[in-house]
Amino acid sequence: MFSFVSGGSGREIGPSFFVFDFGGTRVGIDCGLRPKVDRNDPERLFKLVPDFSVCPKLDYLFITHGHLDHVGDVPQLFQKFEDVKIFMTSATFHIAQLQWEETLRIGEREGLATPFGRRDIELAKKNVYSITPHQTVNFTREGFSVRAIPAGHILDAVSFVFGYKGKKIF
Repeated sequence: MFSFVSGGSGREIGPSFFVFDFGGTRVGIDCGLRPKVDRNDPERLFKLVPDFSVCPKLDYLFITHGHLDHVGDVPQLFQKFEDVKIFMTSATFHIAQLQWEETLRIGEREGLATPFGRRDIELAKKNVYSITPHQTVNFTREGFSVRAIPAGHILDAVSFVFGYKGKKIF
């Protein structure tokens, strides 16, 4: 069985989060923060982040690029999905770390709660695997493959083409 759901970014910028189900293996694309939420909104933290309730588990996450609305909430994933493996290019990983640290700095400076903490950032960093443009990775046991293709949006941005049961999914 194959399915696709969105946990954010359907009609606006951020928080991007999409999930494919490849026969029970759940594969996410991006995990961002919504860049503009009123700091006085009582539901601010809820509105900043993707809706993780769209998937009961997540096995893999693939990040397209380092913009906040695509990578900003990756550390929070580890509060729900402890074993998720994250794939992104090395340049995106460097940008992501800057985004995550800046989120904490802004929270501290402005006295705002953040969706994740330093421990979550450290967990995320330990679970990142590098993928390069034009690289194909086969997940034989899980029955799917992924190919990173250059997207040209920002430094080292990629799109992903997934293979599942002989079909290409883009």
